[in-house]
Amino acid sequence: MDFCFVLFAVAVVAVTAFFVYGHDEDALVLIQGSGGRRWQFPLDAVESLYVDGPLGTTKIELYGGKAGICDSPCENKSCILNGTLDKPGDWSACLPNQVMLSIEGSKNTAKKEVPDAVSW
Repeated sequence: MDFCFVLFAVAVVAVTAFFVYGHDEDALVLIQGSGGRRWQFPLDAVESLYVDGPLGTTKIELYGGKAGICDSPCENKSCILNGTLDKPGDWSACLPNQVMLSIEGSKNTAKKEVPDAVSW
């Protein structure tokens, strides 16, 4: 009887983890550059993109279900330090170079907004 309960508990945890941490198959990476230019790619794409802005060129890489800004001509490089994005609702931007990167997906899997260290 105890074995069945433990097996059931493990199954519930596994299913919950899949729905919480699993990638959305319909997730898209949206890139917005200066001048209103826009691109979109599936999250599982493998690409290196170079987006021109007022300061120069921002390099964005998509790989392994993740996307991130890996080089930019801005001074403080906080867009690079933001790391990689992998869930709907994640975003990063290089404001001085007017480049924004975000992941959009179905509303069912979008990350719930919770206060972070900055807004808390």
